[in-house]
Amino acid sequence: MMIEMGIFLKRIRWGLALVSIITAPMSVDAACRVVGTAPPEGGYIIVCDESDTTGITGSDFRDIITVESGAEVSKTVQQTGTSSVHADAIVLDAGRGNDTVMNLGAIDAS
Repeated sequence: MMIEMGIFLKRIRWGLALVSIITAPMSVDAACRVVGTAPPEGGYIIVCDESDTTGITGSDFRDIITVESGAEVSKTVQQTGTSSVHADAIVLDAGRGNDTVMNLGAIDAS
């Protein structure tokens, strides 16, 4: 009975992890796409192989993000008027996981 309960709890944990991955916030352009999940936590494997102007938002798990040679990921935040409002251009938000970013192209924020 104790072993069955352990297996049941493990399945529940994996099910919750899968649901959180599916519902986690993620922003990728057509040039940057999710091509799989990264073991063991199940974060995203994101590959950028063209120009992307919307930036990348990964998951809260272990993501692997690759910007291929010749690809550019950029984001520009425009400040209007003469206000002193502070604007952030966040190009790559990998979340809270233990992430890996391989940049063979260009990443630019302005």
